[in-house]
Amino acid sequence: AGAAAAAAAAAAAAAAGGEAAILQDSLSVSSMDCGDCAAGLGIEPSSSGRVGCPVFVMLPLDTVWVVEREGRKVAILKRERALEIALHTLRKAGVEGVMVDVWWGICERAGPRVYDFSAYRRLFHKCAAAGLKVQAVMSYHAAGGNVGDTCKISLPKWVLDIGERNPDIFYTDKQMHRNKECLSLGCDEVPLFWGRTPVDMYRDFVDAFANQFDYLFGAVITEITVGLGPAGELRYPSYPEGDGRWRFPGVGEYQCCDRYMLADLRAAARAVGHPEWGHGGPHDAGHYNSRSWETGFFVSQGGNWQSEYGHF
Repeated sequence: AGAAAAAAAAAAAAAAGGEAAILQDSLSVSSMDCGDCAAGLGIEPSSSGRVGCPVFVMLPLDTVWVVEREGRKVAILKRERALEIALHTLRKAGVEGVMVDVWWGICERAGPRVYDFSAYRRLFHKCAAAGLKVQAVMSYHAAGGNVGDTCKISLPKWVLDIGERNPDIFYTDKQMHRNKECLSLGCDEVPLFWGRTPVDMYRDFVDAFANQFDYLFGAVITEITVGLGPAGELRYPSYPEGDGRWRFPGVGEYQCCDRYMLADLRAAARAVGHPEWGHGGPHDAGHYNSRSWETGFFVSQGGNWQSEYGHF
């Protein structure tokens, strides 16, 4: 099944002019005979004679794109005919479905609570027509600064405009470099965005998506994933490779220097009776490309990470 899916992926890419971005690792389920393997484990095959696990293929990041037409910005499906051929080819090979990013920067681009899911509706209907299921990823980050990113998609412009006036909504390192890939966790509960907090905005976005597509839930849309943080991962942007500041295996840097994160840090430090710990990250943690043994904080033997302050 895995080999067939991989072959289908290659065929779909060829049908799409080589433009279908396929996650090959996801398709390499097994190169051995699944029937023999299952028999050895005492697993009964399905009525179709197949055993295995469902395979989902990640669609290109820019499957939905924004273009200008007659003076208006509209969302479209890129390479729509090629995409349609690819979807049917994948299904013929037994692929279960596709995964696609639902970009905040595309769907709420026009203004607060002004949502446009029209291109995604067309995509989901095409998936349904091909017999494919959909895993939808609510992507509240920007694309373009991570490994494998093939396009640039920013946060909504009206959010970036607020960031121009108040750059502390973004993660900030000790050099005061602002990372505009996502919003800082520090302002999660602060109503800075036309009366809404970031958590409010994320909730409203998911509610709007659900209101648009509830009729597809269960049958076509079988999973919704919420992606927060850089690259949609719930982490800090401590190792930004896209702009050249970091290279593997550097230790990275703390991202706690926006005023909201610092306020949280000061409050936590006061709560444990050490207000002197609330002024920023460790002074001896090095820089983005330091090795751990070059720093006083991260060195494995006797590093300050083992101290009471380090545990804090």
